[in-house]
Order: sequence, then C-alpha cells, then structure tokens
Amino acid sequence: MRKFFIHLDMDGKIQKDDIGLVCEAPELTYLHACRAIPELAAAMLRARQDPMKCSFHIENETGEEMFDVPFSEVAREKTHHG
Repeated sequence: MRKFFIHLDMDGKIQKDDIGLVCEAPELTYLHACRAIPELAAAMLRARQDPMKCSFHIENETGEEMFDVPFSEVAREKTHHG
C-alpha cells in the first residue's frame, strides 16, 4: 500500500492535502478523486463558484505528480454517459 495526496486546485488557488489516501495503486486514487467531483462541484455551484475551473492534482509520497483530474473532464464524461 502506498500513500497518495489529492490536492485541490481552485482556479490557481491550491488547497494541499496534508493527510493523503492509502491505496494499492495510483489508479484507485484517480477513481476516488473522480467520484468526489460531482458532489464537490454541486456544492461549489450552490456557493456560486465555477467548478469547471477546478481540478485535482494527485501526487505520490515523493511529490511526483501522477494525475491531473480537471472537474470539466469528469462533468463532460457524466453528461455523455449520463
């Protein structure tokens, strides 16, 4: 098991994940981030913020970026596969 960090980029303002997520593979962390986006995006819309300018940056324990997950990409995927 390895630890990964999911940082939130809100249009250039980074909220660092200091806790991390322990997973067997980075792909599982990616899926975890994707599942979190719809609920977070809905909360942002209620607060009159634009979630389409946000993304998650997933890093491993050494700080190497593994994935970049734009909210817009996940929203587009949900729209096409409903």
